[in-house]
Amino acid sequence: MPITVLVTLLSGDQTCVSVPEDASVDVLRRKSQQQLNASLGHLITASGSLLAGSATLKQAGVTDGQTVTAVVRDAAVAATERAFALIRGDGSVVAWGDSQEGGDCRRVQEQLQNVKCIKASATAFAALRGDGSVVTWGLKSVGGETYPVHTHLHDVAEIQATAEAFAALRTDGTVATWGEAHAGGVVPAIVQSQLRDVKTIQANEDAFAAHLGDGSVVTWGKYAEFEPPPPSFLQDVLCIQGFNDGFLAMKSDSVVAWGWGSVPRTSTHTDGDFRHCAGQMSANAWATVSREGRLHVELEGRAEELHEVEHVQRCPADLFAALRKDGTVVTFGDKRLQPEPSVQNQLRNVVQIQGTTNAFAAICGDGSVVTWGHGRNGGSSKHVQHLLSNVKAIQASTGAFAAIRDDGSVVTWGHKSMGGDSSAVQAQLKNVSCIQSTRCAFAAIRADGSVVTWGHPKAGGDSQRISPQLGRSSEEDKLSRALAARVQAAKSNAKPKAKHKANATAKVKARPVHLVARRGLADALRGLGNFHEAVRHYSRAISDTMQALEHREQQEEDQQEQPEETGIDGNPETRTAENVDGSPEPPAPGMESSPSANQQLPSFNAEDSRTGRQEDLMSTAEPEKLRSFLVELLMRRALVLRLLGNLDAAGSDFVDALELEPEEGLALFWYGKVLIEQQRHQEAVSYLQASLQFHEPTRAVAHAILGALLMTRANPDFEMAQRHLKEATQLSPSSQAVRSTLWICSAAVQLTGKLRDPTKALGLLDRALASLESDKRGEESFTGCQSARTVGHVAGSGGAAAAVLSARSRSAEEARWQATRTLVKNQQALAKGDDLEQALQCRTFIQLVAREPQQRAAPVPLEGF
Repeated sequence: MPITVLVTLLSGDQTCVSVPEDASVDVLRRKSQQQLNASLGHLITASGSLLAGSATLKQAGVTDGQTVTAVVRDAAVAATERAFALIRGDGSVVAWGDSQEGGDCRRVQEQLQNVKCIKASATAFAALRGDGSVVTWGLKSVGGETYPVHTHLHDVAEIQATAEAFAALRTDGTVATWGEAHAGGVVPAIVQSQLRDVKTIQANEDAFAAHLGDGSVVTWGKYAEFEPPPPSFLQDVLCIQGFNDGFLAMKSDSVVAWGWGSVPRTSTHTDGDFRHCAGQMSANAWATVSREGRLHVELEGRAEELHEVEHVQRCPADLFAALRKDGTVVTFGDKRLQPEPSVQNQLRNVVQIQGTTNAFAAICGDGSVVTWGHGRNGGSSKHVQHLLSNVKAIQASTGAFAAIRDDGSVVTWGHKSMGGDSSAVQAQLKNVSCIQSTRCAFAAIRADGSVVTWGHPKAGGDSQRISPQLGRSSEEDKLSRALAARVQAAKSNAKPKAKHKANATAKVKARPVHLVARRGLADALRGLGNFHEAVRHYSRAISDTMQALEHREQQEEDQQEQPEETGIDGNPETRTAENVDGSPEPPAPGMESSPSANQQLPSFNAEDSRTGRQEDLMSTAEPEKLRSFLVELLMRRALVLRLLGNLDAAGSDFVDALELEPEEGLALFWYGKVLIEQQRHQEAVSYLQASLQFHEPTRAVAHAILGALLMTRANPDFEMAQRHLKEATQLSPSSQAVRSTLWICSAAVQLTGKLRDPTKALGLLDRALASLESDKRGEESFTGCQSARTVGHVAGSGGAAAAVLSARSRSAEEARWQATRTLVKNQQALAKGDDLEQALQCRTFIQLVAREPQQRAAPVPLEGF
């Protein structure tokens, strides 16, 4: 039996809502929100009782004609990398997305009441309730479980999160932590004793920093002591800020910066007031804006100054964009991402800047939008430019933008699978007040508190199963999909025949000629040692693939081929790449351990030729497959260029590959290795560190190189280096080079640590020396040539093989290849033999990070140690 309830706001607005008597309080709230166009919190009866959301109206004693008062409360959304959590108006919580990374909160659903705020790590959530208690869910090992500190999580005032841990600041100034120990989840005893009278906590990717009442700063977690500032630097601090790559400490007349691989720097300005300082930081640079509008940028050892600055924004690709008070924009950093002159001229009267991984979007005072940077990740907005007017706010995912217009509608562009395509929910994107994002999806909160999502379904883009909890009806979802399909059909039917003919002609012209075959030819030339010809054919394949990719992306935009981009439910569809015949494509030289290198493109085979299938298979390849194929080609060419000694070109190829696929672990590792060979050790740290997360096969080696970098820098950190090397030893127990490096490092710890033990240090050095002596014969058998020390080659370059065989009147390229062939027995081992093994050819990893060639010829380069 339906009843009518009068719902009134404190402002005087009211509405009559008709609902069944056995409907829940949540249904009454949802209908009231829709009719009042407001996000509602608690519902209160005339007697002052709060209505519980799960109870029915009959159970709550609500009768026909009764008046209920509603309290307006804005909804809020938090996000891990692949999941969302919504705090609804009544303080309850709904989660969706990847169930392993916080998208499923059913285990603690009953506890998620009266929630004030939610903090997110990369894969877990922590909710702070009104009574000061904390509720967590998500991946247990990285903060989803509070044991054994759950008894201390009371009277909590604030929560902060690194990627894998949480820290709770209590009202008495003490701190409780949980999650991964190396990411700040466990506080060392020496630090714990100092955590008293804590005023605020800040976090970066893997460490916490606590600002104490006396103005000092205490840090803990992974790399918290990676080149820590001297204690005097962190006194009389006014405030601190945390970023993915480090920390900034603001003082009355200076700023101190430190973090991953960065030497602590302090910028002192007697004419600046940093008490209300805004900052940004990356692995190799940082920027601050004082209260007077003075911008100070430290970029790769260079200092830049700019006045009259209002705000500074950066994208993860190390490009800073400074918004000046006159509305103009000045950029610093990666020149490839800086705006062209034609774009720079449009950057006038700018009021807001937002960035994806490697692109920017600026809102101008008239509500128009100017974009620049990597086109696929949002740097190009030409196909929606006519819609980008009266824009008031922009949100960004890793590779896409979402703009909110004054009328509450939303315009999206950028990488489609990262939220750049909202066509499936466009009809629902009305009256939007704000937008939140994960790495690859968006969630828009409408004025009535309901939520609409789009983007990658596994990252929170698909919320259909919980649409009622998010304030949407299943009928609304179905209607939205039907309208999207109808619009798509209308667009397809409206295409003029001339345009179809033009597209058909362009398709023929844009077809690359057997890209797989050309790649195979380059691989064969590489295998024969003809590196220059291999580079030429890789370059041709890269050029053709880029043309094919550009054509396919344009074709998708023109024809709006929805079935290729989304599933029947209107959400992005995940595919498994395979050959035309359904079988996975075999790995190729240099790429066996790269996930994106395999099973990406259809192959050309004899059967296709016999059946008359001469059409180029690549002309119909999906854009994602073409991008993966392009990443693979860039990496193969980079590896050959490195062998030829062209490190700049090799590094450029690796960077291009990372722009296409930021999480390509093999490219991250190789670029870090190339940076070391270019003597850019500080920059290499962040790339090697990132490769630990994304590429397991090189994890042991990356740990070993990071350890060696810590040992050989100006201010060595032998204890942290020892941790890296121990990790490398566990991952690769048979590596004699890793063990020798660990023994040398452990000896240094014994000689420089707090508990010095010279006798133990000498014993460790004896073991290392014995290992190195026995390694001389093993090195000869491993490389198939003379000892590396005998020929004086540079460690990690493959120079030993080249030196020996060049003596037999062969070219350097032939020499390298012939020596390499002795290392491998089959095609599958070719990558390691040709590239990785030579790149890591050393007797200790200290050789690989030494500054001079003569130092790299010695197992322990004393001048660099």
